[in-house]
Amino acid sequence: MNLEAIEQRVLRFLKQAKNPLVPFDQLLEYLQREEDLGAFTESELLDFLRDHELFEVVDPIQFDARDLQEADLNGAGLRLVPHVILTTRVPTERQMAEQMSRQLDALIQALNAAMVAAKDSGHPDRAQALIRLVDRAQELQKRVARFA
Repeated sequence: MNLEAIEQRVLRFLKQAKNPLVPFDQLLEYLQREEDLGAFTESELLDFLRDHELFEVVDPIQFDARDLQEADLNGAGLRLVPHVILTTRVPTERQMAEQMSRQLDALIQALNAAMVAAKDSGHPDRAQALIRLVDRAQELQKRVARFA
C-alpha cells in the first residue's frame, strides 16, 4: 500500500468532486483503478482516512438493518455508506444542518412512499416498522433544525 500515492490521489479526487462529501465506495472504486497504489483493503483505506489530518470520514446514521432492508432505501436512491470529505471543505455548522435537513427530507419521503407501498401490498408489519423509522427520522430532523 503506497500511502503517499494514495494520499495524493485522494486529495486530487476530493478537491475536484462537485459534492465535497464523497461516498466512500465511490472513492474506493476510483483508487482501485490505479495500478501503482499497491494492494490495500477497504478496511485499511478507511483506517488510513480516519487517522489522516486532511480527511474526515462521516459515518451514516444507523438504523435497524432489518427495517432498512424492508424499506429498500437503496431502491429509493439513498446510500447509507461512510462518506469522505477534505477537512478544508467541511461546511459550517449551519451549512451542515441545512444539508442534513435536505437529506432527512428525502429519507422521510422515501420511507413514507415505502410505507404506502407496504400498506397497499398487505404488509402491515412492514408498514409499522416504516412508521417507526419515519418517527425516528422526524425526531432527528427536529434536532438538526436547532442548528440551522
